[in-house]
Amino acid sequence: MSSLQTTRPRPLHEDAETYGANGNGTSNGKVPTIGGVAVDPDEIAAKVEAMHAEEAIGWALETFG
Repeated sequence: MSSLQTTRPRPLHEDAETYGANGNGTSNGKVPTIGGVAVDPDEIAAKVEAMHAEEAIGWALETFG
C-alpha cells in the first residue's frame, strides 16, 4: 500500500442510524424507494460499491435519469 493512498470515505448510508433518514437525528418514517419499489439501502449500496465506476454511473443514470 502506498503512503500516498488515502482512506476511502464511508458511504452515506452508514451515517443513517446516527443522523436519521432526514439528516437531523430523527427518522422521517418513510421507507426508501427507487421507482416506487421499496429498497434496502444497505443492499443497494453493496451492489453499487461492487461495480466499476462506469457501471455505477450507468446504473445511476438508468435508475434516476
